[in-house]
Amino acid sequence: MAGTAMSQLTQAHFLNGDLEKALECAKVSADIYKQRFGEEDAQSQEAAKNVELLTGALEQNSRAAAVTEEQLKQLKAIQEQARQQGGN
Repeated sequence: MAGTAMSQLTQAHFLNGDLEKALECAKVSADIYKQRFGEEDAQSQEAAKNVELLTGALEQNSRAAAVTEEQLKQLKAIQEQARQQGGN
């Protein structure tokens, strides 16, 4: 079944560290299960939960990357300040 194949592909992308591709596949899988079995089906609910979890993971990664970027900017500013003070 296409839904099962997409679920397996979701897992493969997740294990490979590609959360964006995993989310894309999870959305397709969720849509397939929802159309085929309805929203109340256990597989449909599990697929929807995967979409929710992957979306949350991507959002968390994005926030963490922003924090890391800000920390790097601060570190560079401190290093530049130290260089300037050392040159005086």
